[in-house]
Amino acid sequence: MSRNQRLSKSALLNEISARSGYKRADVDRIFSHVPGAIADAVANGYSVSLNGFGTFKIRDRAAHIGRNPKTGESINIPAKSAIAFKASSSRKA
Repeated sequence: MSRNQRLSKSALLNEISARSGYKRADVDRIFSHVPGAIADAVANGYSVSLNGFGTFKIRDRAAHIGRNPKTGESINIPAKSAIAFKASSSRKA
């Protein structure tokens, strides 16, 4: 697979099912809970590390002044927190 191709959720579930030997329906049932579980853990202050894959954590972004690209007008962008992902060193290209 080339770098710019996308793997659909369905194809990913088929791949996980084939590698693990579990039924696709079981993999789908479990997989559907993973994003929510990661988001909840990070929102509660935890850093979620998946060995060999990467780490999810909260990153604080400072308030800053931006520009409206259409009008060029300066706008204030407030500080906020966002979920960030850092790939494991073994997964970086």
